[in-house]
Amino acid sequence: MRVGIIGSSHSTGNHKLDDGTVTPKFLDVIQELDPENEYVSCAHPGKGSEMFLNAVVHLKDCYAVDAVLIELIHNRRNINCDVSKEDDSFYHNIDSKKYQHSLQNASTAQELADNTFTYNNLYNYKNFISCEDQFFNLKLVGDTLIKKQLAWRDIQLSIASVESMVDFWTVQDIYQTVKLCSMLNIKTIVWQNSVIFDFDIPVKEMDRIAQTFYNDIDCFVRFDEFTASKRYFTHHLGKDITCDAAHIKPELERQMLEQFIIPSIHGIQDTNPVC
Repeated sequence: MRVGIIGSSHSTGNHKLDDGTVTPKFLDVIQELDPENEYVSCAHPGKGSEMFLNAVVHLKDCYAVDAVLIELIHNRRNINCDVSKEDDSFYHNIDSKKYQHSLQNASTAQELADNTFTYNNLYNYKNFISCEDQFFNLKLVGDTLIKKQLAWRDIQLSIASVESMVDFWTVQDIYQTVKLCSMLNIKTIVWQNSVIFDFDIPVKEMDRIAQTFYNDIDCFVRFDEFTASKRYFTHHLGKDITCDAAHIKPELERQMLEQFIIPSIHGIQDTNPVC
C-alpha cells in the first residue's frame, strides 16, 4: 500500500537542534519501521490544514496513494509574518463574532460548509483578511515603508490570533479533506500531536462539529486512553519529552510510530480493522 503523509513539522522531522545536530526525517523513520508499505510525504513545516486539500490532490495525482496519514493541525493561512513582536502597541480590530455565530448555529460540518461556500457567502468571511483599503487607510502608522511593514505584521498577527476564525477554517479544512479522500477512494488515518479536536468530550463548538464527521475517518489513532501523542508521553514521562521548543524527542517519535501509528495503518488493511 502506498501511504501519503500530510501535516506540519511534527510530520517532517529534520529539526535542527541547538547543538547543531539534526533529528531524523519522519519519512525515513516510518519507512524504515514499516518496509511493507511505501510512504511519500507532502507535509510542510510551519504550515497547517490550509495545505491539506492541495496535498491530497497532489498525492493522488502524482503518486496514486491508497491511504493518507493526516496529522491534525490548525489552519495557519494567516501566519505569514514574523511572530516575534517588539511591542503590542498596534492592533487591528477584527470582528470575530461572525465566526463564532456560524460555529454555534451549524448542526454538522456539512451544514457549516454549505453555509460558507454558497454563492456570495464566502465574501462575508474572507473580504477583510487581505483588503488593501484597510491597510492603506491606516493613518496612524506614518508614511515610511518600515512603519507600514510593521503595521501590516501586527495586522496579520491580530488576524491570526482570532481563535474563532482559526477554529472556523480548521474544522472545514479537515472535513473537506476527509470527504475528498472518500471521493478519491483514499483511506484516512488521523492522529494528533496536541489536541486539535476533542472528539470524546467536546469543549468547543469546533469539537462538536468535528464529531459529526468522526465516523467518516477510517482510523483515528489513539494513544491508549489519550487522543494526542503529546498528552500520552507527558502523562508517562513528565515534561521532559521535547528535543527543542516544540517537537518530541526522536526516540519518542520512533516509539509513537512503532507502537501506535504503524499498527493503525496496518489495521485499515485488515478485514476486521482495529480502528
